[in-house]
Amino acid sequence: MPLTGIYSPERGEEMARNRKASLKDVAELAGVSVSCVSMILSGRAGVSFSGETVKKVRAAAEQLDYHRPAENGMFDRPTIAVFITIVTGSYYTFISQAVTQKANEMGYDTLILETHHSRERELRLMHMVRRGGFAGIVFAVTPINRDYMRELAEIIPTVVIQSPPGLTGVDAVINDNNRVGRLAAEHMLSLGHRHVAYIGIDRSWQSMKDSACFLGTKEAFDRVPDAVLSVYSAPGPDALVPGSFHETRTLAAKLALEAVKDPLITGFICITDYTAYGVMDTLSGLGKRVPEDYSVCGCNNLFSSSLAGVSLTTVDRHPVELGFAAFDLLMKKLNGGETASPVSVTHIEYLSRLVVRSTTAAPRT
Repeated sequence: MPLTGIYSPERGEEMARNRKASLKDVAELAGVSVSCVSMILSGRAGVSFSGETVKKVRAAAEQLDYHRPAENGMFDRPTIAVFITIVTGSYYTFISQAVTQKANEMGYDTLILETHHSRERELRLMHMVRRGGFAGIVFAVTPINRDYMRELAEIIPTVVIQSPPGLTGVDAVINDNNRVGRLAAEHMLSLGHRHVAYIGIDRSWQSMKDSACFLGTKEAFDRVPDAVLSVYSAPGPDALVPGSFHETRTLAAKLALEAVKDPLITGFICITDYTAYGVMDTLSGLGKRVPEDYSVCGCNNLFSSSLAGVSLTTVDRHPVELGFAAFDLLMKKLNGGETASPVSVTHIEYLSRLVVRSTTAAPRT
């Protein structure tokens, strides 16, 4: 339906006859943005619109017999839905805490929704958010149901973190995971390692393809003629099970036990810091020294990796900064004017950085 930006009673009557009105319908009829309609109809404090715009929005809502879901009293304050895969995986915990901190400063609440890498669960939660009167959405990881996410973004202001190449039309804060793997690989190669084990978690059973981190690692090794990357992977644990991140560490320990059977391997690149901890557990149990016998590099830079007893070389993916930037971008969408259809989207990229500590060195001779 084309947007004219002019309120039309005839058009409103046609929309009301066809189906139950949505927030998007009111925005289209009034010729303003969805966020503009949301703020006017909720009486949001701290924002202002012209009298003409307010009158146009209220007239459109009345014409369509539109009633905000929030009027049912579900939330006391405007609320942001934050989609994450799992609360206990510290990387996503930092992101959700950063969003919550910023939201609280601006008078918003947040509701954390765990998807557990499940396509069905994620879709069910998306439907719930669509009905629930949320002011905005932050996806801390690219959703599996991308087509429905795009549809949802047309109704509720949305920002995605970790947007992959090819995901267009949605505002995003990007941390290139391909770069994460590449940084880890280039570091190991620069030290002289030519036979390295990649310790990964296979989530193909959860409809997730090879991780960008692995692809970046592989690309770096493919550019060095005498370098060999041996892949050791196991199906990831069910994230609904409490302590699944500890299970990830245990899986990595078992994979490392297989990898050390290859006498040529001198180092490990691990898809997360938790998997690196599992590898280091195995090496310690075998009486092997890190980094004298084996170098180990993780990918996350969790707080625990900086502790003196761990001192893990890893790649910092800036989870706190990603969370702050995602909420700031969402606020720009919420307060971004009176245009019904956006003419541009914003992508902000944070560049991961290698953090060299004491678990990597030149390979043993």
